[in-house]
Amino acid sequence: MEQKERINLINDIEKIVNQARKEAKKQQSTSKNQRLQAIKENREQEKKVQRSFMRDKQGVEEEDIDDDLDLFRKLRR
Repeated sequence: MEQKERINLINDIEKIVNQARKEAKKQQSTSKNQRLQAIKENREQEKKVQRSFMRDKQGVEEEDIDDDLDLFRKLRR
């Protein structure tokens, strides 16, 4: 009877450990997703800053720009 209890205890411990490993892995992947999202947001901000700089450098007025393609065309001239 004592061996059966030990086996059950070991099985319960293994289940808890596996569950904890799954949770830890899930938390790591969430933080990775958050880092990737932050990188994406930083790229968008950098793109906006670069476009603003190019507009100022080329003397293109904001009212003259309808979209990104229009900005590209005006800067190419």
